[in-house]
Amino acid sequence: MLEREDVTIYVEQRLARPASQRVSPRTIAHAVYERTEGNPLFMVTVMDHLLAQEELVPAEERLTDTAALEKVAGAVPETLRSFIEEQFQRLSPEQQQLLEVASVSGAKFSVAAVAAGADMGLADAEETCARFARGRQFIGADGVVAWPDGTVSTQYAFVHALYQEILYDRIPAGKRAQLHFRLGEQTELRYGKRAREIAAELAVHFERAQDYARALPYICSAAETSYCRVACQETLRHATKGLAWIAKVPASAETEKRELLLQMLFAHTLTTLGGYHSLAIKTAYQRGGVLSQQQGDTTSLLWTLIGLHSFHTMRADLAEMRPIGEEILRLAHTTADPTILLAARTLLGATVYCHGDVAGAWKHFEHEVALSDTQKRFEARVPFLCVRAQILAALGYADQASREMHRAIAVAHEIALPFTFAYGLTEAATLHLDLFALHDAHEYAEKAVRLSTDYGLSLWLGIGLAVRGSLLVMQGQHAEGIRQISDGLGRYQATGATLQRPYLLWSLAAALWRGNQPEEALRSLDEAFSIAWDKGLRFYEPRLWLLKGEILLGKEGRRQKAKVPHPKSHILNPTSQTDAEVCFLHALESAHQQQAKMMELRAATSLARLWRRHGRATEAHRVLSTVYNEFTEGFATKDLQEAKALIAELSQ
Repeated sequence: MLEREDVTIYVEQRLARPASQRVSPRTIAHAVYERTEGNPLFMVTVMDHLLAQEELVPAEERLTDTAALEKVAGAVPETLRSFIEEQFQRLSPEQQQLLEVASVSGAKFSVAAVAAGADMGLADAEETCARFARGRQFIGADGVVAWPDGTVSTQYAFVHALYQEILYDRIPAGKRAQLHFRLGEQTELRYGKRAREIAAELAVHFERAQDYARALPYICSAAETSYCRVACQETLRHATKGLAWIAKVPASAETEKRELLLQMLFAHTLTTLGGYHSLAIKTAYQRGGVLSQQQGDTTSLLWTLIGLHSFHTMRADLAEMRPIGEEILRLAHTTADPTILLAARTLLGATVYCHGDVAGAWKHFEHEVALSDTQKRFEARVPFLCVRAQILAALGYADQASREMHRAIAVAHEIALPFTFAYGLTEAATLHLDLFALHDAHEYAEKAVRLSTDYGLSLWLGIGLAVRGSLLVMQGQHAEGIRQISDGLGRYQATGATLQRPYLLWSLAAALWRGNQPEEALRSLDEAFSIAWDKGLRFYEPRLWLLKGEILLGKEGRRQKAKVPHPKSHILNPTSQTDAEVCFLHALESAHQQQAKMMELRAATSLARLWRRHGRATEAHRVLSTVYNEFTEGFATKDLQEAKALIAELSQ
């Protein structure tokens, strides 16, 4: 067999003509290697077939890599098919029957299974398979397999996937269905109570035997197993297939339970992959709610509502979030499950926080600490602790916020669920970046990027990249930092989520400003304002107004003018103040209304600096000292140290 690089060299030579440059030779080479496994005869035949049929030189300007891979993956040249079938026809009827059953069994098969399916004695089947393997004809030995019932037999594998594929295709449909049923039944019998271990294999056999009632329990088991392994694409395939079978299975309470399981697995997995643009998630949770109510299962109903609320949260559908959150809280009090109450409090508190009522949000978290501490391995503790930390930071309790976030990461590490851990890491990264704890922010962002990349979690990857980019900008690496933030923003937007888009746009604006691109920064901020106001995400307003003021102040210093967006409130006559001062006062007012003390301190600091420059030191001292004196901790943070130093200067 040829190595991958040998196949690449050959394919590139065959494609070295102008018309063929519409495709990527290395992409095709990879696909040809996967299809032929380096078999020289198969490789040459497949390439001859593809080029003769002009499969790689379509009329379009360029064949996409995906389309090219599909064409190669489906290529079965007639000459190759004839070659394999000619070999097959030379065999005895018994040998043909055994190989046909083997092709139905799969790319790998045990002799015991094939013997049962072909109605042959085990010894005869073993001898026939051994003879094929010695001559490397069709199959080769692949170890020994022991079944739970004590049966031990040799395992074989087709020497090439094309052998199995072509032999399988030549079996009449009716006979194939019979063989699948026989193999599924025999395998199920031999595995007994451990049949769940090979649920995916049994689901395929009974599906192709068109016995969907028998296949459904196994596809449910397969979906659960892949979900626990965080094999997201595999889980989606199993869940989608199982849901399609529901209509083909007699209605019953058991069928409804299985549909509920599949709907939840489908919705959870699509959410994990960041598919918030897909309303299929909403539909799945709603259908799950109907099934839960039909079954009188309040706990399941609550989890469907929690999933639905989370979906709307990430899309920033605040109008739909609040009633769902209130219904969750009402139902949670009717159960004896403290974990559901914890999740309900977190979701409802997060909704209030999004509206910009920081103090109101805190009421949902301050009395739940003891409850959360009792749930040592419960997944919902992580978002509870993360949101609690963010609210503490907003209220001005930086030290408590940092400690709470470290607790959240410890719990997430203990639970070891990739999606939850990645979420916790990005929350920790953004919190510590905001508190200028740059070492911790860097550590959490790097871990978030690695974990999210490994598991394909685009949502958290986007935020992790943005934090990492912001840190690079702070180090003076403006171009690379802006590139990473833009990349993160693009990945986040592609998921269909909206909740953190204003924050990511703010991060990009801050980076562009530091990179001396004020006009681009203002455009990014304007987009962030538009989303925040359109979605009612008022908790972003102080942050956005403050940066707007800093950018305009820099432009004003160069005697440039910029238009300030129309404010939601009127705290002064804009024509009587500088544009930057207008923004700082808006930031100060909105932060004060929200009781977001940290942002109020930052706004007061920026305003005090501006007023000092304009000879209004007394007013500046009064405003800044009033806010500063409300803090009881966090005095080692950059914000409070700068405010303290400025107050001292203003006192002179």
